[in-house]
Amino acid sequence: MKLELEEVRKKLEKALRARNKEKVVKGFVKWLLSNVVTSENIVEAIQSNMDLAEILRENCYLENDVIRPLAKMLMRVYWPEIEDVICNVQKIYELLLKIAPQHSDIISSEKGINYLNEQCAKLYDYLYDYTWSEGEQNG
Repeated sequence: MKLELEEVRKKLEKALRARNKEKVVKGFVKWLLSNVVTSENIVEAIQSNMDLAEILRENCYLENDVIRPLAKMLMRVYWPEIEDVICNVQKIYELLLKIAPQHSDIISSEKGINYLNEQCAKLYDYLYDYTWSEGEQNG
């Protein structure tokens, strides 16, 4: 689901003003999972091995000239908390089960668990490169 550019910008600006980093990152991840990888498309994502980094980049305008500096600043400020969430597949798994309990069978399947492990690793690599690269483009 493609988000509205203004919605993404406001969410990033609000996160930059927040004080509780861990709460903000968990809330942001939950918001992304609720709005981008929704309960309606998680089964499709697992079955077709969708690239979550690509979905995130496209749906959150991460290469947009307005969003990119905000997103990079936010990710640099919150990197330890982002890293903590992305590197803990169990946390992502639990969030997905809360968002899509009706699909717990596929999320909890061997294929679902393998998918989450693979996508968390890919997402980490993408976000690390995106966050810490000095260039303007990261795609």
